[in-house]
Amino acid sequence: MTTPPRRTKRRRVGSTARRYRPSELVQVSAQPKVSREAILTAIAVSIVGAALIVLIWMMAQRSADDYRTMMRQDVERGLSAQAATLAEKVKLEILVVDQTMAIIQALWNENPTSFRLNDWHNRVPALTAVSDDIFIADDKRIIQQDILPQAIGQGIGGAYLPFPHGSLELFGADGERTREGRIVTPTTNATVEARRYLIYLVRPLGNPVRALLGASYRSGEITRHFADANLGTNGIVLLVDQKQNLLQAVAGPASRRPRVNLARTEMLEAMAKGESGIWTGPTGVDNTPRIHAWAKVPGRDSIVVVGTPIAQALAPAEAIAAGTYSIAAMASGVVVAAGLIVAWGLATLRGNRRRQRNLERAQADLSAAQADMTASRLRAATATTQLRALLDGVTEAAAVFDAEMRLATWNDRFIAASGLPEDAIKEGLPLDEMLRRQHQAGLFGTPGTDPEAEIAQRTASLLTAEAPEPLTQLGPNGTPIPVLSKRMPDTGLVLILGGLAEWQAPPRQAAPAPQPAQAEPAAETTGAANVVEW
Repeated sequence: MTTPPRRTKRRRVGSTARRYRPSELVQVSAQPKVSREAILTAIAVSIVGAALIVLIWMMAQRSADDYRTMMRQDVERGLSAQAATLAEKVKLEILVVDQTMAIIQALWNENPTSFRLNDWHNRVPALTAVSDDIFIADDKRIIQQDILPQAIGQGIGGAYLPFPHGSLELFGADGERTREGRIVTPTTNATVEARRYLIYLVRPLGNPVRALLGASYRSGEITRHFADANLGTNGIVLLVDQKQNLLQAVAGPASRRPRVNLARTEMLEAMAKGESGIWTGPTGVDNTPRIHAWAKVPGRDSIVVVGTPIAQALAPAEAIAAGTYSIAAMASGVVVAAGLIVAWGLATLRGNRRRQRNLERAQADLSAAQADMTASRLRAATATTQLRALLDGVTEAAAVFDAEMRLATWNDRFIAASGLPEDAIKEGLPLDEMLRRQHQAGLFGTPGTDPEAEIAQRTASLLTAEAPEPLTQLGPNGTPIPVLSKRMPDTGLVLILGGLAEWQAPPRQAAPAPQPAQAEPAAETTGAANVVEW
């Protein structure tokens, strides 16, 4: 069993130089660290961006609130004006009824026995325009005369017993009653729904004692005002008796099923504090949130209330606020994008500066390295010159190979002793190639052996200097000469072809001038391609 050849470990020669990527002359960092300055810069940019975003939204919110406040003030001023105007019109309506009844009262007192109410039915159009019933009742409140024949002999209000909860009526867009009269549901969007309750205005008659002259009152201004005013789809107009806390008339969609008794409602409690004002909250008749304006009817215990839904009243302001918020959102996006761009620019700038510093440092290192290389080359050239001079001064044939086992320098005796042509010995010739050429020239005296195995064996012997027996080769005169080697500290090799101290190598001469061709005997050679006579 053959023992496998021992593999020698090659010691890896390290380097203390900085490592660079092949594509750049900057130092490669395994884990780039974020500097404290970069962190502080990022924090500063974030704080400034957040402050700008907060400021944008604060301004947007303030602008939206200003729009809401302005719109609310406009709505409240409009409702206040409408309530005051309507209260004045109701006052005039009641005044017309009262003055007409004063005339009838005076005529009755002049001649009660011959007074006939039906004779005055067509003479008082102002009264009949706002009154459905005019009557005279005795001291027992039994109607004696009435423009409605079916009411005679009944108590006051007897003709309206079928309508104890008022009458739901449909009016045209101008506030006047339609041809259909009383109906429950509207047929068009331009109609006005209203509910009116029984209201009587009375005056005492002198004869008989405690007799009454009375007239029902229905407000046409309530429905006309609702038709003319733009109160929204769920607006409302009310006439409320503050003394009894009862609803007297209502116009709008809330008239379908209104609450009649408004006592202890938040709305009526708020409106009992003054002659007029603004109140926002649920309407007492249907609990719908509205903005209300109220005004007291001068000289009466009634108030007029005009209301519009909060959402509809402030819809334009909310639309403007939504647009403002959209602009604020886009501005916030722009700020965020700008912050990212600024952060990216700062990071890029810092990276460029860092790379510039590294490049300048690398250039400085490169310049220093080039200076060291120049000095090293100068020293190497000087050392090579000195070594060449030293080799030329020794008596042996010697050559020096570098760390890569390539021929670095030699003396003239080495050319003669190597047995190779002079032009074959040149700088950079590998050691194994030189041995291969020597083997081809027959200088090793071992015919029939494997050339590559012979070359590998001789190379290993020269490098290790541990050959089992001394190496020899044929010299210039065909006699064997010893081959010695010595490794140098820089892993180079000195090759000596010894045993030639007694001869002198001929000096190098220039190429001879051409001579006439003469027949000369060929020199005898012994195992060499080129023989020099010594």
